[in-house]
Amino acid sequence: MKVFIFLLFLPTVALATESEYSQIAFDITELGSLGGIDSSAESITNDGKIVGSSYTLDGEHATLWSNGQIVDLGTFEGKVIKNGRVTEGHSIAKDINLNGQIVGYSTYPHPSNSNAAIWINGKIADIAGKFDFRVANSINVNGQVAGYSASYTNTKSHASTSAMLWSKDTYTNLNPKDALASQANAINDSGKVAGFISYSQFKRHAAVWSNGIPTILNSINNIYSEAFDINNKGNVVGHLSLTDDTTTLYKERAFIWSNGSATELQRLDEWKGCGALSINENNHIVGYAILNAGHTQHAALWIKNKAYDLNNLIDPTLGWELKIAKAINDSGSIVGNGVYKGRLRAFLLTPKNK
Repeated sequence: MKVFIFLLFLPTVALATESEYSQIAFDITELGSLGGIDSSAESITNDGKIVGSSYTLDGEHATLWSNGQIVDLGTFEGKVIKNGRVTEGHSIAKDINLNGQIVGYSTYPHPSNSNAAIWINGKIADIAGKFDFRVANSINVNGQVAGYSASYTNTKSHASTSAMLWSKDTYTNLNPKDALASQANAINDSGKVAGFISYSQFKRHAAVWSNGIPTILNSINNIYSEAFDINNKGNVVGHLSLTDDTTTLYKERAFIWSNGSATELQRLDEWKGCGALSINENNHIVGYAILNAGHTQHAALWIKNKAYDLNNLIDPTLGWELKIAKAINDSGSIVGNGVYKGRLRAFLLTPKNK
């Protein structure tokens, strides 16, 4: 398999002060749960449908929020009795397309390994197949699904994960033969896939696959990187690390890769690290910021490479601490997770002035 490499030359980025950009504000909606304690939002469509997960009294279930309704998408069938209780598998919805097709993963009660799942018209299907497709991360308007498998043996070693593409029961393994591991995190409507490839232990390189051919979005210093999203213009966002120590989150830097070059996204004075998770067609970007070495995390927004802490763009009297922004649609609506009344809750942010 051919692998192309583009060098990422990151310009020096000045830190920003939030007071420079005070014109943006959001209304916040707590999305609700399925009766359990916590909930999480993962993706939002341009028509406002949101998917993620919520806890029921029995466990975590994939969830759809649509038109004011909360829908339990369920898990793979089967229940077992454990410690005197009837238990079932858990599930998480990771993405939804404009046709209402939803992807993610689910487990069976036993064994507990996850299998990639797709929900069509509310019905769940196991799409793990013979490649052990474990997690489906993204689905485009054509029904192509990107994610990863957990059991692909290549000529070099046994890969811990392998980037996978699924479409109408056809599986394409995207893992290069000489790679230790890879993962597909997003797919755009033209079928370009974003994720990472690893050729050596503990090192990842942001990558984009086009027609199955990977391009490494590598830096001149060969530092750790991962791509988390790609829009229909082909712009990619993710994070770079200033160290091989992947547990040191405050050394991560958010980036956007466009037209063959990368730009490190701006940081506020108080941010020690940050990462970009989602980009819309207006090139507005959301993700997270690390405030200190203790890994205190806040939801982040970038518009024209200007950085915002989303906690400063909502009414502070409402009692929210927004922890992470997972997705942004083309209207600027944002979903993610935050702490509200002592629990981790899914939120929707709606721009007051678009």
